[in-house]
Amino acid sequence: MKFQVEMLAFQPEFKLRPVNVPDNELAQAKSVIEKLDLIFRYGQNDFQNVAGICSVSCGDVIRWPNKDAVNGEYDCYLVQSAGFHLMTGAEYEDYERTERRDRSFYPLIRQLEEPKPVGYWVFAGSSFGELTKWGLNGNTVFPYPRVEDAVDQAKFLSEQDTTDGDALYIVTVFSNGQLKQEAYTE
Repeated sequence: MKFQVEMLAFQPEFKLRPVNVPDNELAQAKSVIEKLDLIFRYGQNDFQNVAGICSVSCGDVIRWPNKDAVNGEYDCYLVQSAGFHLMTGAEYEDYERTERRDRSFYPLIRQLEEPKPVGYWVFAGSSFGELTKWGLNGNTVFPYPRVEDAVDQAKFLSEQDTTDGDALYIVTVFSNGQLKQEAYTE
């Protein structure tokens, strides 16, 4: 299937870059984001060289077919530094009016979705700096899926006094890989 990408980042003048994504790969993609990833990949000159046009880059806009879109044809997805952003009409107009040399500093380029909690660990920290970790079913590989489960485990450990007086912590794992540690207190 063919898609159009507005080359607004590095192309010296406005151009639409055609990107052809193999139908079988498009059919295997489960979400719009996975399909946008394919458009980005096949928009690289390493995969589909288009003479006189740059590769698709951060700051370009992918036209995603949508009959229900405001313009009746397509939605505009801004290629971000990590991901994509579905632009409103006002965002698109403001971005398009921004000088090309300033677009790489445009706030939406670097704006990422808010990280979401994806798991929870229980840690016991000793005064010697050693850590013991508990996860799902006592496992040290998979975290608890719900914070309530981690709190129940911390409560159980504190009641059993199996931590030798070590401090207990609930550690939240976020979708972007960050961790947040909070002391467990009853």
